[in-house]
Amino acid sequence: WSSDVCSSDLRDFGEWLKQIRNERGLSLNKVYEQTGITDSRLSKAENGSWNILKLEELKSLASLYEVSIIY
Repeated sequence: WSSDVCSSDLRDFGEWLKQIRNERGLSLNKVYEQTGITDSRLSKAENGSWNILKLEELKSLASLYEVSIIY
């Protein structure tokens, strides 16, 4: 991400992550079971601190959610 990304963009990304998870009917615990991303880390990401996730974790989420990693 460039330095031009504002905090509202990060919140939007987090909200998008949560929306996709909910649309897939996945709980935080279910995502943990399938990706190894703890519910605490994913919750933080969904609430705007997406940069807490590593690239490999984002790839795992993209695969699980069946979406492109490009946002």
